[in-house]
Amino acid sequence: MSVFGERTSISNLEEEPLLYEHPHTDTTGDHIENEREVRHIEVFLAIVILVFAVLIGKLFLLQVVGGASNLKLAEGNRIRVRTLPAPRGLMYDRDNKPLVKNVARYELIITPADLPKNKQERESIYSLVRDELHIDMTDISKQIESKGLYSIDPIFIQDNISQEQALTYQVILKDSVGVEVIAEPIRSYPISESMGHILGYIGKVSQDELASNNAYLLTDWVGKTGLEKKYEDVIKGIHGQEQVEIDAKGRLQRIVASTHPEQGNNLKTTIDSPLQSVTFQSLSKTVLEKGNGKGAAIALNPNTGEVYALVSLPEYDLNTFIRGKKDELASLFNDPEQPLLNRVIAGTYPSGSSIKPIYAAAGLQEKVITADSAIETPDAIRIGDFTFPDWKKHDGKTNVKRAIAESNNIFFYALGGGYDSIRGIGIKRMDDYLIRFGFGSPTGIDISHEGEGFVPTPDWKKQKKKEPWYIGDTYHLAIGQDDLSVTPIQLAIAESTVVNGGTRITPHIVTSVTDIHGKEIQKVDPSPKSNNVIDSANAATVRSGMRMTVESGSARSILADLKGNNGQPIESAGKTGTAQTGHGDSTHAWYVGYAPYDNPQILVVVLAEEGGEGFSTAAPVAGEMFKAFFRDK
Repeated sequence: MSVFGERTSISNLEEEPLLYEHPHTDTTGDHIENEREVRHIEVFLAIVILVFAVLIGKLFLLQVVGGASNLKLAEGNRIRVRTLPAPRGLMYDRDNKPLVKNVARYELIITPADLPKNKQERESIYSLVRDELHIDMTDISKQIESKGLYSIDPIFIQDNISQEQALTYQVILKDSVGVEVIAEPIRSYPISESMGHILGYIGKVSQDELASNNAYLLTDWVGKTGLEKKYEDVIKGIHGQEQVEIDAKGRLQRIVASTHPEQGNNLKTTIDSPLQSVTFQSLSKTVLEKGNGKGAAIALNPNTGEVYALVSLPEYDLNTFIRGKKDELASLFNDPEQPLLNRVIAGTYPSGSSIKPIYAAAGLQEKVITADSAIETPDAIRIGDFTFPDWKKHDGKTNVKRAIAESNNIFFYALGGGYDSIRGIGIKRMDDYLIRFGFGSPTGIDISHEGEGFVPTPDWKKQKKKEPWYIGDTYHLAIGQDDLSVTPIQLAIAESTVVNGGTRITPHIVTSVTDIHGKEIQKVDPSPKSNNVIDSANAATVRSGMRMTVESGSARSILADLKGNNGQPIESAGKTGTAQTGHGDSTHAWYVGYAPYDNPQILVVVLAEEGGEGFSTAAPVAGEMFKAFFRDK
């Protein structure tokens, strides 16, 4: 019997009974046709069996006979995707001098997936690194062995290797698998002594940053503060990739495919490097000699908001973060002097008398006084058991210009809370004008971690101190004392509003974003926060009082005869400030000033913590800043 059924002959077919008959059926023809179909099926099935037999034989050869050699071949050459780190964009000062550069940084890494599969061979590599490179591999080897050899993410063994070390390591490790020296672009700072709080520092990407941006890699460095952080998305480059074929020894066989990394875009800044250097040197000397070693200074254009110089002391060396030494970094972060705090934008202080031009502008704007309003100012105002003194005696009547020039406390007590013929602005309008001039909120400068300062209100005092607001509180606020706290940059912007005639500008350090060839991609020109804060005529009255400060008032001995390097006089205007710290008799020294008086191009604010009197400590620093700015003018 056939496997496919019993074959029937023609003679037998006629003897078998039919279940179905038809009078016109040709049974002989049907049988011949059926036999042909059966033969075709047999041929097809035979071919199928033959193909399967060939495939089974081939599979036997691959798996059994050549299995071992094919496994070695599969493990011998592997394709790896390697990241080509992109350099960060550069930053330049206003004269196109570089403020930061990119250099090569060498690091020793180990990639678990590239290590030998044989445990004894891996132990040999660990021993080589330990014995020849003198690096403890105990924790790293345990981590690798416990988690398996599947990860292609590199583990950093040693950071910041010198070029000489890198060459030595490469020779020692030339026949090792999975451990290698890599080079990546990293920051270098030509001017590191004074630029930390402007540029900001970079550091290894954090887990939170990785989670929030899938473009980051474990090996990335990102901006943490300053311009580096604020413009991270602009100056961060785009990494390249290459697919490489490597053999079992980890040696490169060929590059299969690659895409080149793209450097980030560059920043053109407003920083005047010579002025920045002079500001740093002058303020450093002053705060060490007369203060507690801490201070802040800023210079900007009062019309546009362009920042020319910004110094916060104590300063820190940006290269500390590049070196990456744990003891240095720990010392920096734990330093009680807080060198990482940018005191220009985040340090908050009582303003002292430096804020008096703002109240003068508010009083004029609200018609509480006119330019000619004048009163006799006694040595002190007495209300019940409380006395509100002046710092010196002022003979004769005092108007608002003279009050600014001589920093007359009695006049400003009257202007704030009322006295004699001056009814006073009142606490509500005082708070309104402080906010209108920008106090109590960030200025919007384009570096990170800006503070807000604080403007006290009656509601706040009632809630916080469980006390009502007294007339004495208004008097104290009117001379920049008590609970009012401001940042130096807030004071600079508020005074600029007076100097430019009433526009509250937005300070900024970056003017444009350019590509690597210097072509401008984006112009940075922030719009003002608000216009017409005060009338230009009222602003002019206040400026006149600030000019008198230099000509005949509290700053005359320091700035009245100021001359530039070319011998030309520098006509400036300003306001001194001496603010109680709340710690004994110590006071902060303030000075805010601008020049030239009739065509303002630069405004400066100087603060020396616990530096004593504003006119003797802070004003001389401002004078050095003016001379540096007008050096070629």
